[in-house]
Amino acid sequence: MSVMQQDEVTAAVRTDDLIMKFGNRLHFKHGHLQHRRQYITDHIRQMGRLMVKMTNPVKWVNCLADCIAPEYFEDGTKAVRSICGFDEDAHVYTVSTLALKTGHSLKECVRTEINSCTAKGSSASDKKQKCNVKSSFVFVTANGLMLPGTKVLNIYVV
Repeated sequence: MSVMQQDEVTAAVRTDDLIMKFGNRLHFKHGHLQHRRQYITDHIRQMGRLMVKMTNPVKWVNCLADCIAPEYFEDGTKAVRSICGFDEDAHVYTVSTLALKTGHSLKECVRTEINSCTAKGSSASDKKQKCNVKSSFVFVTANGLMLPGTKVLNIYVV
């Protein structure tokens, strides 16, 4: 975190619990390899940029966990398209791989949130939160991501 450029993305990353959990998961998985540290930083910043973009159209969004609700899927899609430089007229991304990577990272964040809800306990509010998170996970995986050439890439859970 200290090597990241100090800007609004870094501030969003530091204040967001789900992004920090995602970063910890990446660090646990890849942190022992020196050449993977830039990979970790890049993925954390991608989620931070998504968080910053989501706070512009939807003012009440305070954290990434608020963004993964199924009713805000369209706002999330618009934010990812904005980050990746989607051209509405040509239907082409400037950086098409970034859209795919952001989708995979967002899916990992949803999995992390599901695991967090499971670990917290089984009160009625936790069950409702877990159900909402699971429905957003199913929604993300079922709809996939729109890539250049109007092909839809569906990401399925194994």
